[in-house]
Parts: sequence; structure tokens; C-alpha cells
Amino acid sequence: MATIQQRPGKDGKPRYTATIRIKGQKEKSISASFTRLTECKDWITRTEAAIKENRHFKTNESKKHTLGEAIDRYLADVAPLKFKPNELRIRGPILEWWKSEIGYCRLSDLTAKDFAACRDKLAKHGGNKGRPLAAATIKRHFVSIGHVLKICQLEWHWLDQNPLKDGIVELPELPRGIVRFLDDEELARLTVACKNSPNELLYPAFILSVSTGMRQGETMNLYWREPATPPEGTAWGVVNLAENCIILHQTKNGNRRRVPLAGEAWQNCKNFPKYVG
Repeated sequence: MATIQQRPGKDGKPRYTATIRIKGQKEKSISASFTRLTECKDWITRTEAAIKENRHFKTNESKKHTLGEAIDRYLADVAPLKFKPNELRIRGPILEWWKSEIGYCRLSDLTAKDFAACRDKLAKHGGNKGRPLAAATIKRHFVSIGHVLKICQLEWHWLDQNPLKDGIVELPELPRGIVRFLDDEELARLTVACKNSPNELLYPAFILSVSTGMRQGETMNLYWREPATPPEGTAWGVVNLAENCIILHQTKNGNRRRVPLAGEAWQNCKNFPKYVG
């Protein structure tokens, strides 16, 4: 027997929770929440059919595996192929934190309540360093574990319903970013300091950054021609003086980008070839 309960979400929009009570098993029920009534009804239809045919995941595969097992398999088989080394260094400790907190839980037993408790712990006591975490860091924790659960559900079929689907666990709101620009006086002082530096590369790098808006990693990893073995996990690009531009082959978001070169930035690149690559 299935029932549907409607309740308002934090955004004022309705959320629907479906509950299916399994006959012959005293006080046994399964539930899932959705933002759309049609999805809620579809889930009831599919789940009831799976239960009748004895193929419901919560009664076999999801009971065989813990979240810790899922994390171990994910880190071994999925993460190295999907993420660059820098991202792996961030996600690895985060997933190990999840493993230490609720890794012992069977996938069939995981609920939104478990993840909400972890969210509160991160907000109050922090992660590995024992300090309360910022909203952005808490969100990164949930993005990391959310992808593990997604793989469990869609690829490995270890999970029938993702307990983090559709943002059912509310996360702290991200603060508005601070927009900070140098005023004319600050820019003038910084220009003089860079120009007078004993490091001959500092001033050209400064002019490139100010003129092009390139990130630090992009500015400091430029070549005159594409290297035979491009660096892995770092941004890099090639200076093309003939076309007055820099081609960034590897960037933070993974897309190639063409950056125009003009004025003093172009002149500095022309005068300092031995420092560029």
C-alpha cells in the first residue's frame, strides 16, 4: 500500500514523500521524496512492480554493500579516470571523512536523516581539522559523496533511490562573493614594487596578469611552442607573437581559451622569450 504526503520546502515549493508499506513484514516500509508529483507516482509504480517481482534493490544489492565499500570502489575505479590529480587530492580526504563517519552503514539503510546529521557536524565541529567549515566547503563534501551515490545508483545498481537526490538535504546558503579591485593608488604602488624587484620575471608576469586576466597558474606556465610532454594537472599555454595572442590549452574548467596580447603585455613577451619556456 502506498501513500503520498505533501509538505512545503524551504523555497516554498511543495515536496512529495511517497511511502510504500510491504505486506507480510510488520512495520516494514520504504519511502522517497520528490519535487514533482508525477515523479513521485512513477517511483511508486516502479517500486511496487520491483517488489512484486522480487527485484527491488533494497532487498538484495543495497543490503550487500556498505557506503565504505562504495567509497573504496569509487576511489579505485572511478575517480582516477574522471578527475585530475589536483581534484583527487581534494576529494580523497573528503570521501575518507564520509567513510569514517557513516561508512559502516549499508546502502539500504542510508536516509536523508543520516546525511543531515553529518551536515550539522560539519557546520559545528568541522571535518578532518576539527574546525567548523564554511558553507562552500560543506557543499563540496556533499558534491563529492553525491557523485558516489549517483554511480552506485545508475552504474553499479547498488542503490535504488539516492537519498541525496533533488537536494532533499538542505545545505547552508553560500555567502555572496566579495568583489575586490585595486584602486589607482594601489595599482601604481604595486607596479613600482614589481618593476623594482630583483626578480626579472615578476614585472612581466604582473603585466600579463593585469592585462589579460589570466590566473596565476596560466601566467607561470607558458611556452613558446607546445611541449612534447604537456604538464599534467596544471594550467599551461603557448605564446603566439605572430598572431598577438596566447592559446591556453589547459585551464581550470578544462576548456581551451584564446587570450589577446597587446601593448606592454605583448612587448614584455617579445623581450623575455628566455623566461617564457
